[in-house]
Amino acid sequence: MAACGLTMKSVFQILVIPDDSPLLRPPASGACPISRLAPETLIEILALCLFDVRPLEFCGKMSDEWEQRFDANAFVASMMLVCRHWRRIILGAATLWSRMMVSERTPPDRLPPHLERSCRAPVTIFLYECRRDILPVLNAHLWRTKELHLWFYNDINSDVLTALSAPAPVLRNLSVYAWNESVDAVALPPMFSGHAPSLRQLHLSPYCLRPLDRFAGLTHLRLANQADNPAWTISVLLDTLEAMPNLELLDMFAVLMGPLPVDDPKRLVVLPKLRLCNITYHDWDVVSLLLSHIEIPERARLIMEEFMGGHGDSIGMAFPADVSHLKNMSRITKIQLRHLHHTINLAGFSEDGESSFLYDACLSGWKFDAPTLRSLSRFLNVRNLSEMWVDVSPGRGIKGPKKLNTVELWTSVFAEMRNLRLISVSKRFSGAIIKALTPKVSVTSATSMYAPNLETLIIYNDVDISAGLLQTLARRRHALGHPLQHLHVAMRPYIGALTALLRLRGVYIAQDRMVNALIVPTKATDDAGIDLAVKVMVDQTYGSSSTKLPPNADILSDIYYRLSVTN
Repeated sequence: MAACGLTMKSVFQILVIPDDSPLLRPPASGACPISRLAPETLIEILALCLFDVRPLEFCGKMSDEWEQRFDANAFVASMMLVCRHWRRIILGAATLWSRMMVSERTPPDRLPPHLERSCRAPVTIFLYECRRDILPVLNAHLWRTKELHLWFYNDINSDVLTALSAPAPVLRNLSVYAWNESVDAVALPPMFSGHAPSLRQLHLSPYCLRPLDRFAGLTHLRLANQADNPAWTISVLLDTLEAMPNLELLDMFAVLMGPLPVDDPKRLVVLPKLRLCNITYHDWDVVSLLLSHIEIPERARLIMEEFMGGHGDSIGMAFPADVSHLKNMSRITKIQLRHLHHTINLAGFSEDGESSFLYDACLSGWKFDAPTLRSLSRFLNVRNLSEMWVDVSPGRGIKGPKKLNTVELWTSVFAEMRNLRLISVSKRFSGAIIKALTPKVSVTSATSMYAPNLETLIIYNDVDISAGLLQTLARRRHALGHPLQHLHVAMRPYIGALTALLRLRGVYIAQDRMVNALIVPTKATDDAGIDLAVKVMVDQTYGSSSTKLPPNADILSDIYYRLSVTN
């Protein structure tokens, strides 16, 4: 709004400008080529701009959310100033008046004209702060309201919501969000005379639900900050979910606080249509309790974020002893441990690449320690894992992930992963992982190897990689009858590191040049695929670039290094 030079007051002034105002006169030249747009085309373009807003978020800054939505009012007001032709088209387009943003500064006399211009079109209403003088006006149009978002930043008497008592037959999306901490997590008061048969999406914070029949058709439920309500127990929550068999999305943010007694320890709520379950900001024992009583379908995705725990805690603590009803977890065959900015996450994917599980944590709040990797078998069938991707490079002052760089840890991790076929590791962890995968001299049988079915090892961005480590790894696995099939090394190497890698016999070298962040393969000089950029070093190592490297070395069956350098 500030970008277009409009204030809240000026927007409302523009909306009531009479047709004969000098502000609406065309330029002195009289040329208005902009009028050549067909009215229906102009309306479609303006509607696309007007409705291009983010969906309602619980945890965003509410003032920013509101300002973004108020830009819609500012946008319509500014477009009405272009010319009289545009103004007449906009005034007659019910679609452009079907989204209403009402704040504590909205003049009450502006609502009737706005609603009148929307004709009988379904409307979306955003109400910022409670206005007793406005609620009756909105109540009269609930019969055609398809979305209703209520945000209360200051103190509010929840009973005021009962003023919205008219039936809402087409209402599909309802959000009631109280930001002030003084608002109690009470039950949502009766609204719409109990008649909202089309309601599909419900967002509540910190209000609670009663398992009433009028919510049976919900497909999306987002609950936040109900933990302070002593009457909101795990049993009440399960009753509520059980009354919503069509749920596809379930988002729970700080909904319960432990310890929580359960009436029936064996109770299990089945949500057959669930596609996404998001559990955020709870104690470990609360999460474990929730997952003990909610069945997650095979094709659903489970997201767990920001749990309250102590140093050395494990993600495994959030799972119940029996995870057989968490059917999505049984599909996981690929896992990824990744550090991104100030967060670290553990993700699980099925064989076809579908995301089944994600744990996301802030590194500054809780340290991702080795106990999580040691407890993978608590919630995953680690024998089914075929791929593991590790991309963790903690910054200064973050000590937790650094504890992952030990040989002892990775040997314990790989001990049960008999079917791993691919391992990818970046930066500082490659040394420990290579050593863990290298059979000891005393090992004489493949049954004593870690990850015996490993075929592909990918290492990237580790400038300290040792050619000796790789050579020992390859030789010993080959001797036991389980050679690596593919070895990829991608990095920005120092000259010393590059020449050391070239000392390994039977290595194909393909060097890529980075040009404006695009990978451009260089031209090969011979059948071995050796690039011009490394020709001199190859000559130094093998005596002549015309010497063709053997396609299958005596140790490495089909191994090549991919060296990426910045141009």
